[in-house]
Amino acid sequence: TFAQNAGRVAVYRGTDGKELFAHLGEAAGAQAGSAVGPIGDPDTDGFGDYVFGAMGAAGGVGRAYVHRGVDGSLRCTLDTDATGANYGQFFCGWVGDVNADGAPDFFVSDFSNTALGPGTGRAFVYSGLDCGVLQVLTGTGPNQGFGIGRGWAGDVDKDGHDDLFFGSWVADE
Repeated sequence: TFAQNAGRVAVYRGTDGKELFAHLGEAAGAQAGSAVGPIGDPDTDGFGDYVFGAMGAAGGVGRAYVHRGVDGSLRCTLDTDATGANYGQFFCGWVGDVNADGAPDFFVSDFSNTALGPGTGRAFVYSGLDCGVLQVLTGTGPNQGFGIGRGWAGDVDKDGHDDLFFGSWVADE
């Protein structure tokens, strides 16, 4: 049974388009699938894992879910901080190996986060191994819309850690 605007995320086989896994939003209004992204294979089982957002979950501030590619099972559920507003809307996915532990890491953004005033924006970077928070990047002030983009920049400064880049889509700077 479907709940209104709960959302649905499906993973399809590339060779023939057969649906492999499907995930429904946890409640009406969750809007699961508001962001989707691959995160590589941090558990080294030979199957790519994935993350998706549900911008209306968790009381309307958003939530994200990480699933195993081998069987679609849930690895972890992620919530925003107390300043969250649109966590998991539009942008999430792989960012390379930020902490240089040999496993790919990932991000989930919240471009409406209110950390420094309305619309500041944040990007949360997580360990691919245990879903622990590695970094919380924050816009420079109100009305920035920070956190949009795909996140991965490669190892720009050649220090052995993948670097990140995000945009502030409504910044006046």
